[in-house]
Amino acid sequence: MRRAAPARRAPTGTSCRELPEGRDSRWAVNFLAPVRLTTALLPTLTTNAPAKVVNVGSIGQAPIDFDDVELRRSYDGVTAYRRSKLALAAWSLDLAGELAGELDGGLAGGEVSVNCLHPATFMDTQMVRDYGAAPRSTVREGGEATLRLILHERGTGGFFDGDRPARAHPDAYDPEVRRRLRAMFGSAGTGKAHMHEQSDCR
Repeated sequence: MRRAAPARRAPTGTSCRELPEGRDSRWAVNFLAPVRLTTALLPTLTTNAPAKVVNVGSIGQAPIDFDDVELRRSYDGVTAYRRSKLALAAWSLDLAGELAGELDGGLAGGEVSVNCLHPATFMDTQMVRDYGAAPRSTVREGGEATLRLILHERGTGGFFDGDRPARAHPDAYDPEVRRRLRAMFGSAGTGKAHMHEQSDCR
């Protein structure tokens, strides 16, 4: 089993934090970074299958406005966070289907599973405290749920709430939403990541 699990944290306040290349940090950290990392590692993962991709998402998701993906017109940090987490869930489930052979004949190395999970609700982190929420779970609980999904066989194309199989936002299962994400940001399976959209959240 091969995996990559970089530590990452995205702000969840109301203000935009723009990266030097002009992208909203929430969108970049929560969606674009996992997409780029998985895209880069996929040839190695397929060559060394069986392997797993486990994306750490959130149950807090919101529909994506594809005419204003990064909320350039009117920015709200919580909405940006939720949109990015929906995008990650949809992209993860789409990649799982592609690797399982459901899209375009699939790819070699079909033993690469892809799942997405909400590790725990309002873990006791600085991000949650900055948001102003009372912690409901510990970092240990979230970390253990993530580790169990990595270590144990749970199939592919699933969304989990901690240890429990769950459902992502309905849009994560919408073929049109998945198609538009692929058109905008590419498919990890093809190795193409277009990244057209630019943000102007100042």
